[in-house]
This record gives sequence, C-alpha cells and structure tokens, in this order.
Amino acid sequence: RQRQMCIRDRHWVEPPQPPNDSHTADPPRDAASAPFAYYRCELLPVLPNDRRARVLDVGCAHGSLLDFLHGQGYHHLTGVDKEESRQRHSQSRLHDRARIHHAEATAWLRDHRDQFDLVTAFGLLEQFSIESAIDFAERIRLALRPGGTAVFRTPNMANVLGGYSRFQDLRNQSGFTEQSAMQLLHTAGFVDIQLVLPDFSGEPHLHSGIVESRKFHEHLFAVQDREKPLCFDKNLVVVGKRAAAKQPTLAAHAYASSGASGKTGSEGNRGDHR
Repeated sequence: RQRQMCIRDRHWVEPPQPPNDSHTADPPRDAASAPFAYYRCELLPVLPNDRRARVLDVGCAHGSLLDFLHGQGYHHLTGVDKEESRQRHSQSRLHDRARIHHAEATAWLRDHRDQFDLVTAFGLLEQFSIESAIDFAERIRLALRPGGTAVFRTPNMANVLGGYSRFQDLRNQSGFTEQSAMQLLHTAGFVDIQLVLPDFSGEPHLHSGIVESRKFHEHLFAVQDREKPLCFDKNLVVVGKRAAAKQPTLAAHAYASSGASGKTGSEGNRGDHR
C-alpha cells in the first residue's frame, strides 16, 4: 500500500520521444516532416470540406496537429491539454491561430457539448482502461454537433511492434486492434464508423518502408493461419460520427484514403506510424 501511494503521488515524466515520430513531440513546422506526412495520409481524407468547421484537438501536446490543420485552411481551432507546460508551449507556437486550454480533457468535454464539427484525439485511447476509454469517447461524441466527426489514432496491436508502442509509456493501460477500436466507438454511440486505410504513395520517404512492413505482416499472418486485419500499420485511425437528427445507425465499414469506402478482404488489405 505504501508503494502504491508513492507511485500515485509521483509526477509523471514524459518518456523520451524518437525524433519526428510522435504527436506529442515538438516537430519542425516543415511540411516534409514525418508527423505532417502522416497527418496528410491519415487525416486529410476525412477532414470536413467546410474550412469554417469548428475543430478541437484533445491532448494537443505541442500543437503540431493544430498547426497542420491551420495550414490546410481551418481557422476555428481549439486545443486542450492537461499539462500546463505543453499548453503554454502550444499557445506560444500557434499564437492567435488557435485557442489552447489547460484542463483535464474528460471534465472539459463534459462542459463543452454540441460545439464542434471535428474532434481529433491522437494517442489517447490507450491511456485509459476500457471502461474509461468508452466514457472518454462518449464525451467526445457529445462534444460534437449532430453530424460531426471524431478521429481517433492509437497504436495498432496487429502490428508486431504494437506491444512496444503499448508499453513504452507507463500511462498506457489498453491496446486495440481495428476490431476492438471500432467496437469501442460503436459502444460509445458513434455511427458511420470507419477504419482509415492510408495511402502513402505520395510520401516517398515513408512509402517504401511501409510497403515492406505490409508485405512482412501479410506473410506472418499467412504462415500463422490467422484471419488478416485490413490494417497492418503501426497506427490505427478510426473515424465515427455523431448521428444527425433522425439519422439511422449505419453499419461500420472500412474507409480507404483513396476515396473508396467499404473495402473488405484482399481489396482492403493495405496496411504504418505512431
């Protein structure tokens, strides 16, 4: 008991981050940097067409995602982060391009219902227990306006290095496959749930390595006689919508970043980055 109290009273220390490899790192504002390349492939296909959309990034860290979104023409940007130093850093970086709040996200979301057209939460689901992750996702859904979209990114446990991503930070409590991540969004009340299958062909510095990784995972799953997931990448990106008024629940399906949706089997077997 004494040891548990000591651990509970400690201040969390951020784990070392590989350069240009994390939403929580402070990457250069260079469009060619790795984080921006991943944002282009994983996020661009599901962004709202209306640049007047009100956007929230939960756990915005140092503001790289909000910086990227501003570069895409979105100007109604809000971030929230519970670490005061990161909130200050993010606000300093973005100046008046976004408003950054210092707050615990789950409580903050409870007080900001029906306000956003898009909410992003990258690298957060894994930091909750399953029950708490469902509650967190539900609060994100309720922060959306009817018809709004939420985008979640979390390490992919179908990737052989998923365990490394899961256990590299003591705060992480859960891990997800594409099936369980989509199940979580369904349980939290989202509709039109989609799995993003990124196309990295436009990012040559990433593409060849990702192709090799996908081939390796295809072979590994084949020799183990396991049902193959649609995504072998190191990130899972799942999207859900808040139901519009009188909108029926839609079946979950995969979403390919090329613009085609609902791909299954070998047609959708493409497989990335945390």
